[in-house]
Amino acid sequence: MRASEPSPLLCKLHVEITTRCNLDCAMCQRQVWDGPTGDMTAETFRAVVAGLATFPGRKVLQFSGFGEPLSHPSVVDFVKAAGDAGLITEVVTNGALLSRDLGRALLAAGLRKLVLSVGCGEEIVEQSVANLRRLHRSALGTDDAWPDVALHAVLKRSNVGTLRKLRRLALSVHASTISVSHLLPYTREMARDALYGSRLPSAGTGPEAAVNRWRPNVILPALEWSPEEAQAVGVLLAGQPAITLGLTRVDLGGSVCPFVIEGRAAVDWRGNLAPCLPLLRTHPVVTLRRSRTVRQWHLGNLAETPLRELWDQEEYVQFRARVCDFAFPPCPNCGDCSLVETNETDCYGNPFPTCGDCLYARGLVRCP
Repeated sequence: MRASEPSPLLCKLHVEITTRCNLDCAMCQRQVWDGPTGDMTAETFRAVVAGLATFPGRKVLQFSGFGEPLSHPSVVDFVKAAGDAGLITEVVTNGALLSRDLGRALLAAGLRKLVLSVGCGEEIVEQSVANLRRLHRSALGTDDAWPDVALHAVLKRSNVGTLRKLRRLALSVHASTISVSHLLPYTREMARDALYGSRLPSAGTGPEAAVNRWRPNVILPALEWSPEEAQAVGVLLAGQPAITLGLTRVDLGGSVCPFVIEGRAAVDWRGNLAPCLPLLRTHPVVTLRRSRTVRQWHLGNLAETPLRELWDQEEYVQFRARVCDFAFPPCPNCGDCSLVETNETDCYGNPFPTCGDCLYARGLVRCP
């Protein structure tokens, strides 16, 4: 029995219309890339919009990813095209490029939500907030509808004191939401700035979830976690929030994938579809001072194959069901085997891509 079910429909796309950015933030995944940068073409964007519009119900197209959306020369046209297709449009931006003219054009194009990322330098934050305040003043008394505004901050050792300022900043730009995420380190240097310690908290399953009629308490002897032992107990551990291993109580995470449960996916600037932002491109991750390589998983390209066809392909359907069950080993609380060095497979025998080490599913790292 599943604790939660994946959304059968695609409800939200994170669309990376560019990988270019006006800033060079030390915490960004762009610091560890070696691939080319580029902008999404109008033809590819039309395919994205047409594909998402075929799904029923409330559909959100968020301009985000790992570039600055306002760097794209056609961002206003893209926002308008998505809105004209009946999609709810959101832009995640550092705000530094949010001039009065560009801001007014986005409002006129029907932008519904603006998320201001405030994680890259205090001077940039002050400038971005000033830009947003200026835009708000210029929009007063006009026919332009003011979008929902949110602040998104990344919590680090080096900026933990700035949390005190978030409420004041939110009030000053009429923000309805303050969203805070932990840092996702891509290098060992970044990892030293992370605030979580030697163990990772779970995503929030309470202690009462450990023992109930659907999930009996599992007590195991000490194991060497050889392939034979791992295969033997893998099914038994599926869905368990915690077990007793030898004399130690082990938190298995109670993890929940926000992308699968909420019906989300991601598209890169070339039009490649991935189940989530972490699988959009190959990159290193450092969790608890342990390095691993997350290999990208593209399900197809929207410029070549309709989005609905990619969403309904059997391999993707099975992946969403597997992630919803979250029958993955508790890699962050173990990590002593070589299998954690990639997301290729795990000690339970799950096929690529595996998600046991994902900090998004642990609730530590959050998307805007």
